[in-house]
Order: sequence, then structure tokens, then C-alpha cells
Amino acid sequence: MCGISGIIGNNSNNKVLSKMIETQKHRGPDSFGKYVKKGVCLGHNRLSIIDLSEAANQPFIDESGRYVLVFNGEIYNYLELKSELDYNFKTDSDTEVLLAAFIKWGKECLHKLNGMFSFAIWDSTEKKFFAARDRFGVKPFYYHFSKNTFYFASEIKSIFMENEIQRKINPIALDQIFTFWAPLPGVTAFKNIHEIEPGQFLHIDNGNIKIKKYWHFPVPSRSEHIESSPEELTEELTHLLSDAVRIRLIAYVTVGSYLSGGLDASGITALIAKHFNHDVQSFGIRFEESDFDESVYQKQLASFLNVNHKELSISNTDIAAHFPEILWHAEKPLLRTAPVPLFLLSKLVTESGLKVI
Repeated sequence: MCGISGIIGNNSNNKVLSKMIETQKHRGPDSFGKYVKKGVCLGHNRLSIIDLSEAANQPFIDESGRYVLVFNGEIYNYLELKSELDYNFKTDSDTEVLLAAFIKWGKECLHKLNGMFSFAIWDSTEKKFFAARDRFGVKPFYYHFSKNTFYFASEIKSIFMENEIQRKINPIALDQIFTFWAPLPGVTAFKNIHEIEPGQFLHIDNGNIKIKKYWHFPVPSRSEHIESSPEELTEELTHLLSDAVRIRLIAYVTVGSYLSGGLDASGITALIAKHFNHDVQSFGIRFEESDFDESVYQKQLASFLNVNHKELSISNTDIAAHFPEILWHAEKPLLRTAPVPLFLLSKLVTESGLKVI
């Protein structure tokens, strides 16, 4: 997880950008950087996963000095893309591959990316701004536009570092939250704070903002339904899931696994331990209430797979004590307390020296 932030337009301000970066420092403690020119300020907080060198720090500028990138996420197929690009690479990072892909293919690069991402690119020659978000919206991208100035960040609180942007609750979002459990795509809990929707890109040219969808969730027709046997479907699913796990393990740091005791986490941990990494570090939660506790299944699987398993015991008092902190991170009303135990477990992961789970 990294943090991106920036200001494009008449009121771009280095001091405000510094506050935006500081507000998101928990997203990227390894380094931070700024790109500040007239009419544009870009900021980045880095959590280094691939190519840990300083050469891969951001904002990342191409060799010509024309393009500047800030990027949050990971491009899982960056090695395959790198082999397609005729480019003089200076780093081993997926960041540089992403920028090279945009330089070669423009917005069409989005169709080639396999990953989770939100990124922004400034073209210093043509004074154009481009930003995009991954197909499922795993990585956030919030923005505000007023007085001919565009503010963006990975977190809403970062945008509010500009004092002139008012903090007001959006009643439409509240209605959506109580109806659907979350604001609908593009909407946030705050008035005049928007988000790039999953599968969208945003383009600013001469002060004009254009937003377009580059990917829609495919809904097959009845004639396209698969008629394969259960055995064939099982084999295909196993192949797809194994490949999805494999590409997520590409990192210069140790990657761990959550192990809840349920089917999803157990299957993924088993795939990792059996096929990719025989020294897996797994993490699970124990609850004081037996109706919610699955630690017995965690222990059974951890023993069977012979993984290095750590447990965190959580009480109702723990959940209540940390709920305000979760709200600060979630930046919207929550209708359930489930994020709190996962947040506390992530602290155990960090304390154990892991960056990726």
C-alpha cells in the first residue's frame, strides 16, 4: 500500500501538498517524495515491495523528463509487459514498467494491466493530466474540483488538508450506506468529494475534465454459459486460482497469508504452502465468543500444512476500543464491526516484520 496525492491547477500549493503527504504517511513509511512545478504538485508515500532501491522512489520521472508518475498498487504482469517494451529501463520496478507502458500505448495500456492500481501521470510538455483506477477498485482514488483546481489523494482526509474545501456530510451517500452498506461507485460520504469509479480513467486537458469507462464487468448471455463437467470446471478453477496466487507472491519482501479457518483462506494458504513457499507465515484471529471463533480450524490446517502460524486473541472490549480508529481510516459510516479485528491483525503482521499479506 502506497499513498498518492496531488494538486493540478491555479491553486497548486507546495505547503498544502506537504500536509497531504504527511496525512498519508501510514500508507507508505519507507520514503516520500514531491514533484512541484507551476500549476502542478504531485506527492507520494512509498511502501517498497518490488525493487527496494531509491531509484524506484516516486514521483517517478521518465528519462526524457516529460512524464511524471505517482502510483499506488502493484502490476502483477509487469515482467511480461517489460518484455514487450522497447525502453531503456533504469530500475527493476513495476512502477517504471507502468510508465513505459503509458508512454507507448497511452490509455490503451489499461487493457494490458493485470493488477490492482490507482495512478496519476502528468505530461509536462502538453500540460495534460491522466489518472486511472483498477477494474474492481481495489486501490482508492478520491478527488475534488473547484476554482479551476483539481485535488486528488488515496484518502479523503488528505484532500481536506486544503482548508478551503469544506467538510460536509453527503446525505445522498448516507441513504446509500443504509440501503446498500456502502456509497455507490463515484459517491463518497462527503459533499463534493468524488472518486474515480472502478474501471474508469480521468483526463484533464486545458481545465476540462473527462471521465470514461475502460472496463465493464462481463455479463455473458445464456448462449455463452459454460457446459463443461464439474471435473473440467474444477481443473480450470484450480489453474486460475493457482496462477492468481503465484503472481501475487512476486515481491522483494516476505509475503504472508491470512488464515481464518474458512474455506477461502484455507485454500489459498494451502496453495502457497504446497506449490510456492514451504516456509509460509500465516496469521489468524481468536475471538472470546465461541460462536465467532474458528481458531480450532486454523490450528488443524496450520499443523497439516506445517506453516508458521501466529494468532491474535481479540475481545469485545478490544473491538469497542479501536472502532473510532477504524472510522478514521474507513472515512465513511460503518454498519458492522468486522473491519476492527482485521485491522488489529494487520498490526500483528507489521510487528512480525511483514509488509505484504
